[in-house]
Amino acid sequence: MGRHKGSAFCCIKYCFIAFNILVWLLGLGVLTVGIWMHVNRAPYNTLLPDTAFLSATVLTICAGAIIFILGFCGCCGAILESQCMLVVYFVFVLVIFGLEVAATSLCLTHKQQINRFLHEEVKLSIQEDYRPELAGKQNGGVVAVVDSIQTHFECCGIDNHTDWYSISAWPDKTSVPDSCCVQPIDGCGYAGSTAAFYSRGCLEEVKFWFMKNMYTLGVLALVVAVIQILTMTAAVAMFCCLRKNKSIL
Repeated sequence: MGRHKGSAFCCIKYCFIAFNILVWLLGLGVLTVGIWMHVNRAPYNTLLPDTAFLSATVLTICAGAIIFILGFCGCCGAILESQCMLVVYFVFVLVIFGLEVAATSLCLTHKQQINRFLHEEVKLSIQEDYRPELAGKQNGGVVAVVDSIQTHFECCGIDNHTDWYSISAWPDKTSVPDSCCVQPIDGCGYAGSTAAFYSRGCLEEVKFWFMKNMYTLGVLALVVAVIQILTMTAAVAMFCCLRKNKSIL
């Protein structure tokens, strides 16, 4: 038996396999959901421009495929004790880690530009794409998402309720969706007074929610980073043990 068959190597190997089986199953689940969303054209449209890169279905499928391949390479690399697959796994995790760091840096350094972009695009989306008659239908994703956000965060519009005035759905009318009403009943957005609408804009409410949960999100991001570093370390350790054993043999 080679030296790499020691208890420490076996412990790392089987923990590595177990972890990557979970990753593989997670990737399979995410990929399945993404394909289901694409096939059924479910109402999960993003409020951002409906481009192929930014669509929810494409992002979900890509994320699922990457996680699936990552878990597969990790499992096969450990089970078959393949140095090549372990290297591929290490490179995959390293690239993902680098992209996460780059994305975080980009968000921090271009916070104002990103904020302005989101503000303009989401506002344009509700002005052009919000169609109450599509509520409950497969192509009524914008309606479902906007109404859900306004109801959950008790807000109205991007900055305030005037964002809904004279949109494409009701030109030349000072109306708002029923989800803007403090007491939501059918038609309250058309006939109600401004006192009956939520006074706060949704953009600030969503920002406040993120700030309030920043600690939790930060801990979660740290845990993910630590797991990635540990998996890369485990892949390198197994690679080195396999290479050392091969040279001895």
